Amino acid sequence: MKLQDYWDLSRQEAVRLKLKYHITQPCEISIGVGWIPVVEAALDKIYALGRPVHLRCVKQKFCQLRIYVNVVDVGFDAIIESAKHACDNFCEACGKEREYKGFRLGLAICEACNLLL
Repeated sequence: MKLQDYWDLSRQEAVRLKLKYHITQPCEISIGVGWIPVVEAALDKIYALGRPVHLRCVKQKFCQLRIYVNVVDVGFDAIIESAKHACDNFCEACGKEREYKGFRLGLAICEACNLLL
């Protein structure tokens, strides 16, 4: 897969998530498709709490998931931290376990995806 195709697919998934959760306000969602299931599960839990929330940004920074919301809420924080730690172990592109885990620079991808992208 070409890098451009990968990012196009990622953008399509971002649009799908925005439609699913009725996100109409500005919100950057820029993660690879390998992390989408983890993020989607986290958002399901956050929205199931029934509290007002404005999702501001979902992105990868220093090979770690970042989810930013407009409120400080212990329930939200626990869900977000759990998703962040889950993504520390998985490839952002394919979702499989990656060799280099946790905080570092670059893309959060496994060696196989590194060769493809």
